[in-house]
Amino acid sequence: MNKLQILIDAFFGALIMGFFSYFSQLYSENPYYIRIIAFLWGMPILYFYFLFISSRTSKQSMYDFTNHALIGFLLTLTAMILTYLLIGYNKNTIILFNVLFLLFITYWYFSFKIYTYF
Repeated sequence: MNKLQILIDAFFGALIMGFFSYFSQLYSENPYYIRIIAFLWGMPILYFYFLFISSRTSKQSMYDFTNHALIGFLLTLTAMILTYLLIGYNKNTIILFNVLFLLFITYWYFSFKIYTYF
């Protein structure tokens, strides 16, 4: 285990997340910033970063990572579509729904050991 590599990866990951946090704080000044964050998150910026990290092990690890990222992406897309359908509700209800969806999907993934497939 290369602890220096872990620290470097954590630093760049924190930098990316800090960048997102900074732009979200600017939302009150200009609503375009939250749209920029959504675009940067929606485009595969984090996918490429994680793919790069997983590529250090092997090409198979890149394949495995991509398969399970795709499962996560499709479930996230489902949550997004359901959020659109709930847009008439108050924001606390929408957040609560998404938290419950997250907990349910996380439970499903680990209890059925989805990580052992594909």
